[in-house]
Amino acid sequence: MTVVEMENICLKIDGQYLLRDFSVKIEQGESWAVLGANGSGKTTLLSIMAGVNGYDSGKIKVLQTPMEQISNIRQKICWVSCSYFEHIYRNESVMEVVLSGMSGGFGLNKAVSNNEYLKAINLLEQFKLITKKDNAYCTLSMGEKQKTLLLRGLMSEMELILLDEPTSGLDKESIKEIREILQNMRKKRKSIIIVTHEPQKVKDICMKALYMEHGKKVLEGDIEEVLDKLAKEDVNAR
Repeated sequence: MTVVEMENICLKIDGQYLLRDFSVKIEQGESWAVLGANGSGKTTLLSIMAGVNGYDSGKIKVLQTPMEQISNIRQKICWVSCSYFEHIYRNESVMEVVLSGMSGGFGLNKAVSNNEYLKAINLLEQFKLITKKDNAYCTLSMGEKQKTLLLRGLMSEMELILLDEPTSGLDKESIKEIREILQNMRKKRKSIIIVTHEPQKVKDICMKALYMEHGKKVLEGDIEEVLDKLAKEDVNAR
């Protein structure tokens, strides 16, 4: 099954293209790294896939659903971006954020069953956040915020995982824990798309990669092939 299909997507703001004629097709169970310099359009690309950013022209289907109907599949998309959620979650507890993943919304939109609560407790224990369960999201470290958002994605049957710089600014232990979560998701055949400046840290997780420049896709293929081409062309993938 195709989980993301983008065809000739364009987004222009203040006369400048953020995405230009961008097309890509991502299949179920694939894991991709999105590479490129700052300002190349990587985060914009993911935010459009997540349905939190608009676009000017082109066609998109996510989980075989037109973007106009994305509210119907919101609970199947996990969008992990500390910069984005800084504006969504502030004083909500870690437990509240994790439980919000049940519906795919940004808050608790339904009563929590005992089984759902126990599932959240088990996840928090497994990934060493149980002592933080009542802490406000805004008080967490960057690594703790990333883990909280990822655990939010594990609360429901989310099929598409979109991550914006999941290892950026983290210490070695936090990176190890984030990678463990991602490996767990990959074993469950979740489709994973990761924006990163550090491809070496995700190349054993991601099977494919694309490289962007000025809102356009320049390279696409197996991640090792893309990294080899970038090295040969002396392009800085970071």
